[in-house]
Amino acid sequence: MSNIMYTKAYDSTFWNEVRTSVAYKPFVDELLGKYKVHAAEPILADSFKLFDMFRACGNRNVFQAAYFHKRQRLVVSAMLSMIYPDEPAYLEMLEDIIWAICDEYTWSLPAHISWAEDERTDVDLFASETGYALSEIVTILKDRLNPRVHKRVCEEIQRRIIESFELRVYDWEKCTHNWAAVCAGSVSIIYMYMAPERYAAVKPRLQATIEGFLSGYSEDGICYEGIEYWEYGFGFFVAYAQRLYEFTGGKENYFAREKVHNIGAFQQMADLGGVAVSFADTAGDTHTVSPAIYGVLQQHYDDIIVPDEKFYEIFDPCARWGRVFDAFVYLPKNKKTASTDYERFSAEAGLCTRRTEKYGFAAKAGTNDEPHNHNDVGNFIFAAGGKQLLCDMGAGEYVSGYFAKETRYGYLCNCSRGHSVPIIDGKYQSYGAEYNGTMQLENDCVTIEFGNAYETDVRGVRAFTFEENGVVLNDAFEKQSGKVCVTERFVSMIKPEVKADGVWIENLRLTASDGWHVKVTEEGFFDHFAVKREVYLIDFETEPENKLAFELKAEIL
Repeated sequence: MSNIMYTKAYDSTFWNEVRTSVAYKPFVDELLGKYKVHAAEPILADSFKLFDMFRACGNRNVFQAAYFHKRQRLVVSAMLSMIYPDEPAYLEMLEDIIWAICDEYTWSLPAHISWAEDERTDVDLFASETGYALSEIVTILKDRLNPRVHKRVCEEIQRRIIESFELRVYDWEKCTHNWAAVCAGSVSIIYMYMAPERYAAVKPRLQATIEGFLSGYSEDGICYEGIEYWEYGFGFFVAYAQRLYEFTGGKENYFAREKVHNIGAFQQMADLGGVAVSFADTAGDTHTVSPAIYGVLQQHYDDIIVPDEKFYEIFDPCARWGRVFDAFVYLPKNKKTASTDYERFSAEAGLCTRRTEKYGFAAKAGTNDEPHNHNDVGNFIFAAGGKQLLCDMGAGEYVSGYFAKETRYGYLCNCSRGHSVPIIDGKYQSYGAEYNGTMQLENDCVTIEFGNAYETDVRGVRAFTFEENGVVLNDAFEKQSGKVCVTERFVSMIKPEVKADGVWIENLRLTASDGWHVKVTEEGFFDHFAVKREVYLIDFETEPENKLAFELKAEIL
C-alpha cells in the first residue's frame, strides 16, 4: 500500500538530489534553521487556561500560536528525517512531537469546536489537517519509526478522524468554500493511507463535498474568498486530487476538468505586479506563494504561470504539511513567466484586474454575501512599485465576534466604511445578497452599478478608464427625490500628503473634481496577525444636489 502514492518519497536518489541540488538549498536551509530553534526548546503541554481563552475572552491567537508551533516542529522533523535518514536526532524529535500531538485533548481549535458533540473527536479544519499530515508522515517513515509510536498514531487517527467521520455528519459537508476542500480532501487522504479498505464506503460522501467546494468558484475560476483562501482551499484540493490520481493509477482525474484548469489560473489574475489583490479575508497584500500548488499543476497543464522564486514561501503561519512536502516532491520546473501586460474580466464574479508595466489595478462588484464577505461593492485597488497605494486592508484579526453576522461589520476592514467606496446619505453598504452590484467591460472602460448595495433610493454608477500612467474614476449619483449627500472615500495604508496640486501617496497623485474638498483621517485596526496597523481614510465632499458627478484621476508621476 505504501508505494501506491508518492513513489518519489521512497526513492533515495531523489533525496540525494534534495541534499545536493542548489534548487532545494533555500528550503533545506530553512528547515535546518527552524530545527535549531526547536531543538533548543521543550515541547510544552497545553494548559486549560490557554485552551479556554477563546471561550473566556474571544482571543484565539495565544492558544493557536502554541498549537501551530508544534505543527511546525512536526513538519521540520519529518522533512529532515526524510532528507537525512542517517541522522537519528531528527527522527527522535519527530517521535517526540508525534507523541505530544497524540497527547492533545483535541486536534480541533477551540474557535471551531462544536460543544454539543464530543469535542475531543471533532473534525474541523485543523483536526483533519493534523490527521492528513500524520497519516502521510507515518506511512512514508513506517519502517524507521518506533513501532509503539506508529501504533499509537494509527489508533489516534482511527479514533479522532475515521470513526468520528463515520459516526457523525459535519456542517462542512455542505460548504462551498475552503472548509469543504480542506476537510473532505484531508479526510480522503487519511482513508487512502490508513483505511483504504473502508474508503469506497465513504468516498461518495466525501466527493459530494468536493463537488460543493468546486461549485463555490465561478465557471471561469474566480475565488470569491480571495487569493489567500484560493491558496488554502484550492491548495488542499490540489493535494487531494493529486493523491487520488496516484491512488487510482490515473483513473480518477479532477485535473481533466476545464473548471479546475480555470481555477488554477486564478493566481495570475490576482497578481498586480509583485503585490496581490487582497479582496475579502486575505491576510494583507503580501505576495508569497506556495510552490507546491504550481508544481502539482505543472504535472497536468503546460500553460501554468509560475510566480518568481523570490515570492516562494514553503511555510505558512499554520505550518501545513502538504505545502512543505509537495514543494520538495513537485518543485516547479520549466517555468512560464507572467506577461507585464495583462487584463482579465469576469462578468459572473464581477471582478476585473489589469496589470501594466507601470501599475496594477483591480475592481470588484459582486454581492455583499460572499464567502468571507466584506461589504465592498465597487471597491478597487491601485498598486505600483510592489505596493498597494490605494488599498484593501484584507482580513482583520480573527476574534470571537469577527464571524458573527451581528458584529462582523463593526470591524473597519469588513465594513464599507473601510473600503474605497462612497458613503451615501450618511449610510454605509448593507450586508446581504440583495445588496449587490453589476460590472461591465466595454471599450476599455469598466462600469459598476453599485447603488443597490445601499439602503437608499440613489442610483450610483462608477466607471474606470485607463491611461498610460494611471486610472480615471468617474462616479455619478442621482436621487429619485431630494438631494443626495456623498462622501467619496479612498483608503491607503500609506500616509498621504495633501498639497496644492492634489493628494500624494508616494509617487501617486490624486486629483479630484473642482468643488470637492478633501480631508484625511487616521484610524487603527488589528490586522490578521493581531498587529496594530494604521490606515488613512481620504474623503472628498461637496454640497448635496439631486445629481452629483465626481472625477478622480490617479496617476503615477
